[in-house]
Amino acid sequence: MILVENVHKSYVYGKQRSEVLHGINLKINKGEFVTLTGPSGSGKSTLLNLLAGIDVPDQGKIVIDGKEISKLSNEERTKWRRENLGYIPQFFYLIPFLSVLENVEITARLTKVNNFKEASLEALEKVGLKDKAKRFPSELSGGEIQRVAIARAIVHNPKIIIADEPTAFLDLKNKQNIVEILLKIWNEGKTIILATHDSFLAKKRIIELVDGRIIGEKYA
Repeated sequence: MILVENVHKSYVYGKQRSEVLHGINLKINKGEFVTLTGPSGSGKSTLLNLLAGIDVPDQGKIVIDGKEISKLSNEERTKWRRENLGYIPQFFYLIPFLSVLENVEITARLTKVNNFKEASLEALEKVGLKDKAKRFPSELSGGEIQRVAIARAIVHNPKIIIADEPTAFLDLKNKQNIVEILLKIWNEGKTIILATHDSFLAKKRIIELVDGRIIGEKYA
């Protein structure tokens, strides 16, 4: 389903070029749960941004479902993301003056979901927050806010869900709750790619990155 072939990525800071990814090769099958682990600065978020079509590699290619997304234009990648991808960011980015339900409905509308209100309530039910649909972000705990972000990512029924350090600012109990929710979604047949620096949260197929290179892989 996902093929990453000899991918390199650099960023320029002033006159300095810093290479973040060094020839990444990776295959992810449809329906896999993959965890990317590694210390801060290992390239996890950069790799996720490339897989999500947010950025493009300097060299190499990324093919998803037979489409080389690394060759698409910005507009084409945006359209592809809306149709195929759910993205759960490290920072929650909820709109504070909108209710929980309205925050989810925004994604449902943008992705042209039929019966967007019903779909949004269903997504909130999957993350255990349907009873708080009318509340505002300021009335929620950190774990609840992140669950809203998950509902927003799944409301349009995407094939692939990418989660970039979604537990970074949560306590242990909420970290575990978030991963359990992702596992339940995965059991519905989704492909999930989770990045975390908390090795104890790593599940299923675990890929370790260090200094922009894959140095190991195991299953748990």
